[in-house]
Amino acid sequence: MKDDTIIRRLDSIEAQLREIKQLLSANQPKAPGSDHSADQGQIISAKEVARLLQCTPQAVYTKCAKDELPHVKMGKSIKFKRSEILDWIKNDDMYPMKMTVTRMTTKPSP
Repeated sequence: MKDDTIIRRLDSIEAQLREIKQLLSANQPKAPGSDHSADQGQIISAKEVARLLQCTPQAVYTKCAKDELPHVKMGKSIKFKRSEILDWIKNDDMYPMKMTVTRMTTKPSP
């Protein structure tokens, strides 16, 4: 009896997972001839990257200046490929972006 209950619950969970996968794939349109979602080549701004990284746009520009964040210069502006930023988030030890804080200390008087 316990085995039947477990099997029914597992079947129910698997059905729910299939439904979730279908809903997710329906919300991500595929590019013709590609297995990647349409946003893979999407170009985003520093403000959007800052939202993804949970930091300020200035911190994003600082990372770019140090060549620590994948970016492309387009004229005077800096743009980002959404897929590259998401890969960077997955693979980089610095996420969420850690800012260095310097502690001010006073020297003891002689």
